[in-house]
Amino acid sequence: MAALLANRVANSARSQVTPVLSFAVVCKRDGHSQASPGQAGTYHDAMVPRGRGGRSSFSGVIATVFGGSTGFVGRYVINRLGREGSQIIVPYRCDPDDIRHLKVMGDLGQIIPLTFDVNSDDSLREMMQHSNVVINLMGKDYETRNYRFEDIHIDIAGRVASIASELKIPRLIHLSALGSDWKSPSKFLRTKAAGETIVKNEYPNVTILRPAQIYGREDRYFNDYANHRFFGGVPLYPGGTKAVKQPLYVSTS
Repeated sequence: MAALLANRVANSARSQVTPVLSFAVVCKRDGHSQASPGQAGTYHDAMVPRGRGGRSSFSGVIATVFGGSTGFVGRYVINRLGREGSQIIVPYRCDPDDIRHLKVMGDLGQIIPLTFDVNSDDSLREMMQHSNVVINLMGKDYETRNYRFEDIHIDIAGRVASIASELKIPRLIHLSALGSDWKSPSKFLRTKAAGETIVKNEYPNVTILRPAQIYGREDRYFNDYANHRFFGGVPLYPGGTKAVKQPLYVSTS
């Protein structure tokens, strides 16, 4: 059954959000615009939803989207939030040219890319301290020399949740995976389950989404199968005929 994952995340971000900080772009950091905080726990004109809705309005949501700079799902979430008039902080570690396409997904000044260090608590805190919604989309499909599943799915996810709790962020949304289980033969799913437990311990009211495999224009699902045509076709693994897949569709609409 096809579904719109970006809509689900955006709807979760909008619901039950209480303004807690003022937010105005007034200074610079490393050549990027940076937000100036108001007094925590107070209402401010900058936090009040205004306009008739849509891109040039303000929804009242100030969201930090981790994993939105180069992630597959992240760009759709940012696009959806930008179209609804949300202000979005996009932490990134890549080349600035790799994220310039994100800047047009919201009105002028609404998309704010900021460089950060995923291994630094101070840097994570800086990315979140002006937001009333934090969305963690960080994850890996495979391990690399620099980052194991444990690093991304457990350690970093736990630190994001801990800092969100420390800063009293009203809403945290964490993207996990369908089938996450401590007893799974898949290390990916075992670490996803462990990450959920850590995140819940640090931030009990977290919203956890468990999508199935996700497909869309730039996916690594159907595109991966399509690329096998250069090698003579799609290989059929033992037991593959018994596998049941129900992928989730992500779209900008």
